[in-house]
Amino acid sequence: MIDKLKLRWRSCIRIIVVVAVAVPGILASLNIMATRPENLGVHGGRLAACPTTSNCVCSQANDAAHHIGSLQIPVEHLDSRELYMDQLATAVEATPGNAIIQLSDNYIHAECTSAIFRFVDDLELYVDWHRRELHFRSASRIGYADLGVNRRRVERIRQRLVISGLAREGK
Repeated sequence: MIDKLKLRWRSCIRIIVVVAVAVPGILASLNIMATRPENLGVHGGRLAACPTTSNCVCSQANDAAHHIGSLQIPVEHLDSRELYMDQLATAVEATPGNAIIQLSDNYIHAECTSAIFRFVDDLELYVDWHRRELHFRSASRIGYADLGVNRRRVERIRQRLVISGLAREGK
């Protein structure tokens, strides 16, 4: 009886070890295959639409599941656009794992890498200078759900920008 329990226990341990080794390897392989999307950027004054999956938020989305609020740019920042964009980039990079990939006079693209599995998400900020509006888009490169990671990321950045005076809540 004791020998059977020992054998079962050892079998369980082997299964746990195999799963513990295999799962991170599979996730890492998926992450390596996830290349930068080609639809990033501003096209016709708009960021890319979110896919039907639940792992994306965008301030220009028309559906409630993907929509997140934009922010207003205070008028005092309109005369120093380059400085403003640098300050936005600094606010984005304040989160560990975020790295600016592209910075222009009205657009920021950052890659956000998760700490444990090293998943990469794409974060975009678009400044519509004419409307004094700051738009956001954050999307996972792989998978269907993100447990709210992209929404929380944008909410934290929005909050940081409002507190610092770089932006204000909507109209």
